[in-house]
Amino acid sequence: MTKHFERFHPARTSSATATKTGSTSQPTIEEALTFSPSASERGKKITRSVACFIAKDLQPYFVVEHARFHYLLKTLKSLYNLPIRRHFTETAVPALYNETKAQ
Repeated sequence: MTKHFERFHPARTSSATATKTGSTSQPTIEEALTFSPSASERGKKITRSVACFIAKDLQPYFVVEHARFHYLLKTLKSLYNLPIRRHFTETAVPALYNETKAQ
């Protein structure tokens, strides 16, 4: 279909590419499929929620290594990559503790 437009409607294809090159608020496919917990606001919220789950429900840290827990998170947000257990033990839960202590 693209070849048809390039061959038989060159004016339309040049104007279409000119409008596409402007900045848009919609992410590209690569940007949409790339998801990093540290770079995304949504990823940070999910990681914080997992830290709250661990801390407030007195769950062991290794719950984040269970296959069923990974399955649950992949079902909820398929592009989310759960941080390793060390992130929760050294960063996420202590930050939650310090935040609660400061209040």
